[in-house]
Amino acid sequence: YDGISDSDPHVKWLWEVLDEMDQEQRALFLQFVWARSRLPLVSSKMIMKFKIQGAPDSVNAKPDDHLPLAHTCFFSI
Repeated sequence: YDGISDSDPHVKWLWEVLDEMDQEQRALFLQFVWARSRLPLVSSKMIMKFKIQGAPDSVNAKPDDHLPLAHTCFFSI
């Protein structure tokens, strides 16, 4: 986590939604945040950890006016 906490409501919501997704939806989520549809087969090949970042204050002021932003180079949302 970067600039947020795992106890923040929107973070809890994200994990709940990911838990409810089927495998195809999870592959699409990975494609969005990592530009790949699958994780490596072995954990030693996982060189980058998934990061959930806080939004800038300008987004926090009107969150419904913005879509999620992902940085595929950094495996983050």
